[in-house]
Amino acid sequence: MANSNNADLFISIHCDSFSKPSVRGTSTFIMGLSKSNANFNIAKRENSVIELEENSEEVYKDFDPNSTESIMLLNLTQKSKIDNSAILAF
Repeated sequence: MANSNNADLFISIHCDSFSKPSVRGTSTFIMGLSKSNANFNIAKRENSVIELEENSEEVYKDFDPNSTESIMLLNLTQKSKIDNSAILAF
């Protein structure tokens, strides 16, 4: 959803609950490279909807999600987003 709206930032806010009222602070989580294969498979699955677009065979005729180039671009994009997330988190 964030990517389809050309978002520069995606924030998901959650409220933690603790039984001790003295607990204070925040938690910050970012996507890490340790899950890159899972993230890649999710991205491929999410991008598969392009097949449902009108005229998709013509528009995406040269696109192969399994090609070396596609994998490299996805990895570079993912790395950039992880780096930016880490900067924002800290």
